[in-house]
Amino acid sequence: MKTDLLRKLTFKNLRRSSAAHRLAEEQLYQAALAELDTLGMRGGLWAKALAAVAGDEQKARGLYLKYRVQSMIDEAEVTAGFIEDSVKNAEKHSASNSTSSKSTNRDLVTGTKDDGPSALSSERAFYYLVLIVIALIVMAGMVSAGS
Repeated sequence: MKTDLLRKLTFKNLRRSSAAHRLAEEQLYQAALAELDTLGMRGGLWAKALAAVAGDEQKARGLYLKYRVQSMIDEAEVTAGFIEDSVKNAEKHSASNSTSSKSTNRDLVTGTKDDGPSALSSERAFYYLVLIVIALIVMAGMVSAGS
């Protein structure tokens, strides 16, 4: 009985995750198309797409969009990695400083402890990254709507 419930919950989470992935991918394709229509193509990706379809420009345009979406995903992944590494380094630095120093900084207005930039958790950093990506997608949509 427990295993059936666990299996159902896992499948439900997987389904939701897949749906969220498809919706995010759709937004990325929309942003890539808007970018293509307004800003033009990235030379390296266009050359890769043309080479893959033996110079057929119509097919290359579709393949370019696929490559550009993957490029956006890769850029977000690399950025997330940099943020995660920075957060880990800040947490290490904070941990080593907190063991050597007994003083605490308090906000004069709220009276709460201020741990500085190292207080940013990995989850919060990822949340901020998601917000940045969403903002970029929205801006790309506004650019395409304006043209």
